[in-house]
Amino acid sequence: EAARPWATTLAAFRIGYAPPNWDALSKHFDKQGIPPGVGERAGLLLPGQRGHYDRFRHRLMFAVVDSMGRVVGFSGRALRAPTREEIERAGGNLPSYDGDAPAKYINSPESPVFKKGEQLFGLFQAKQGIRTRGEALLVEGNFDVMTLHAAGFDHAIAPLGTAFRSEE
Repeated sequence: EAARPWATTLAAFRIGYAPPNWDALSKHFDKQGIPPGVGERAGLLLPGQRGHYDRFRHRLMFAVVDSMGRVVGFSGRALRAPTREEIERAGGNLPSYDGDAPAKYINSPESPVFKKGEQLFGLFQAKQGIRTRGEALLVEGNFDVMTLHAAGFDHAIAPLGTAFRSEE
C-alpha cells in the first residue's frame, strides 16, 4: 500500500477544531444571522441559562459523513484541558475542567439524518478501497481509520463507539 501525506488524509476526513470558548460557535452563528434554534436542531448548540452554548468545546472534530459524502453529524475528541494561563488569556471565557474530565468522545445527538448505530466512520472514504479489495478492515476508532488510510490501507472503517446489533 502506498502511504499518503497526512495533510491529504486530514482533508479527506474533514478534520477540524472546536475552540474552548463556551460561545464561539454561538457568536459566529449570531454574526451570520443564523438563529440559535438552527444550531440547536443541528446538535451543535445547547440551551443554557444565559443563552445557547457550544456542545463541542476544545475538541478535535471529525465530520461524520454518510455513504454519499454528506455531513450528517460530528464526533469530537476531547483534548488536554486548557491551563489556567490559557483560560486567563481568553478572558476567563473558557470552560472550567475542575472535577470530572470531559467525555473522551462525544457525538452529535440522534436526529432524522444521524443515527449513530447506522453510521460507520470512514465508509465514504473507504468505498473504493473496499470495492477494489473485496473486503473492509473494521477497526476500533476514528484515529485508527485515519492512520490506516494515511498508511495506504484505504479500506479501513470504524463504528462510532456503538456496539453492532440487529434491528428488531
